[in-house]
Amino acid sequence: MESGDTSEQVGRPAKYSDGVYLEAMSDLAEGDPDLVTSAANIHTRLIERDKEITRRAVYNRLYSLREKGLVECREISPEFHKWKITEAGAEALEEARREDEEDDEEGENDE
Repeated sequence: MESGDTSEQVGRPAKYSDGVYLEAMSDLAEGDPDLVTSAANIHTRLIERDKEITRRAVYNRLYSLREKGLVECREISPEFHKWKITEAGAEALEEARREDEEDDEEGENDE
């Protein structure tokens, strides 16, 4: 009895882009895409970057990113999972970084 709604169709619009989460994961992995991190560490990194977000919102977005194929999840125990950026996620992160650079350049040209 599914309603057909996807995670993108229900609830509030996303406060932060996928790129924000992928960037936090990349920072924690220190640029090595084979390194994994926990949702708690990702949440802490986002808070350090002045993002106002709950731990639950981070978990929800990570599962959404997994559905999109941008991250992988490995269960360490029933209460603890490790997250890793996939190749598709790395490509999405690079695209987000390029867009940010273009936005910054446009902003400088407008001044």
